[in-house]
Amino acid sequence: DVYIRTSKAALAISGRTLVLVLDGSDPVTYNFTDFKTSAKIGDITINYDENRGSLYITIVIENEPVRIRRDDNGPVLISMKTSSQFAGKTEGGCGNLNSNCGQGLKTCKPEDLKSANAACAPLYDFKSCHDAVPVESYLGTCLQVFCTDLYETNLTAAMESVCSSFEQYQTECVIATKKMYPWRNATLCPPKCSPDKVFNALIENKCQPTCGILPESSNNKGCNVEPYGGCVCAQGYSLDRGNCVRREECPCRASDNKYYNASQKFNVPGTCDVCTCDVGGQWKCNETLPTCYGSCSVYAGRFIMPFDYNVYKINNPCGRLTLVEYGNITVTLETTTTSDRKSTINTLRINVDGTETTIQTTLAGATTQNALTPRIVAGQITNNYYFVDVDGGTLRIYITREGLYYIRVDTSIFAKKVTGACGDFDGVKENDFMNKDNSGVSGQEFIAIQGACPTAEYQDVSTL
Repeated sequence: DVYIRTSKAALAISGRTLVLVLDGSDPVTYNFTDFKTSAKIGDITINYDENRGSLYITIVIENEPVRIRRDDNGPVLISMKTSSQFAGKTEGGCGNLNSNCGQGLKTCKPEDLKSANAACAPLYDFKSCHDAVPVESYLGTCLQVFCTDLYETNLTAAMESVCSSFEQYQTECVIATKKMYPWRNATLCPPKCSPDKVFNALIENKCQPTCGILPESSNNKGCNVEPYGGCVCAQGYSLDRGNCVRREECPCRASDNKYYNASQKFNVPGTCDVCTCDVGGQWKCNETLPTCYGSCSVYAGRFIMPFDYNVYKINNPCGRLTLVEYGNITVTLETTTTSDRKSTINTLRINVDGTETTIQTTLAGATTQNALTPRIVAGQITNNYYFVDVDGGTLRIYITREGLYYIRVDTSIFAKKVTGACGDFDGVKENDFMNKDNSGVSGQEFIAIQGACPTAEYQDVSTL
């Protein structure tokens, strides 16, 4: 385990868990994978490289950076400038940072030399590197590090420091010879991998098999790296959000940012395409629905759920709102109150080729004008429900006296081709609010445009 304390913060690293305390606040526990994207917390910057299995921490203390690297397989590297304010003032197994290598470390007592030599003996196994990187100085430091931690902490800490010495020597060897020296095994500094991963002492390709990514993508030149050792998924397994799963069990990520299990189906928004989650987290899209629909709901002229599933509330004092526009079809809703303000009158206008059909509803009932035209049919279903069909139902609207409007459109005809308060029906909810020239606008501006009302107000309620 690693413990770091400054005047403003304290950190503890154990396994792949980081506990952070800032300015006396309550401890906050993080997993390494929380930092796949670099994060800045106070004066501390943290980043986790999942491919290498390394956590990088930079702590700024009085304008001086202290850099710490903790690998999943155990080693810890601490970097400080020898010209910094810390020079000659540090203590412990890392020495006193006075540019005099080894000073600050303890010398082994005669009775402990045998144990220290046995612990550091594996450095002699790096024979093919000895000519490029002399082993003698590393051996002397290894002995001192072992005894320093043995006297100041315990044997376990001493052995961990020895393993870090081996790791550092191997790093120097790789830099000098461009070759990797696998040295860890089940008894010598065994790698600390999570149960679902195995240790690979010679990783030359950082692009591990990953759910949703084709295996051949690992052949890209950008995947080749200087050799290193780390934890990887076993043969036949792939990474899924930091964990390893059998490749045939990989989930698939869809355009709605949800994950679907192997063999599950997904209807691509804005299309009639049906995709199946196949081996390796790859979508296999070879099915098409004979007919599919999208829907938009409007209630009381104030609450709207567009085709792409946003939910928002409006206050439209002008009373008029364009819901759907497609070619020569326009659907408009007008909301007014009676003179005594005791009831609401909702008027739906459907204009096709310049011919308009209207259905006006109140709690008492409905009246319809021009209910039958060459392309429009309107009528009553039950005492409370009414409908309008355009072109045989490719656009259908269900209406209630209470002011609920359910608009259903044929995906193959309307998807990505409509505008209005119900959105553009392209399966992407983030781009529903567009100007006439297809430039993005705010929700407030969008509603003002669709209602031709500069004082209209907008509120996103999708997260409430």
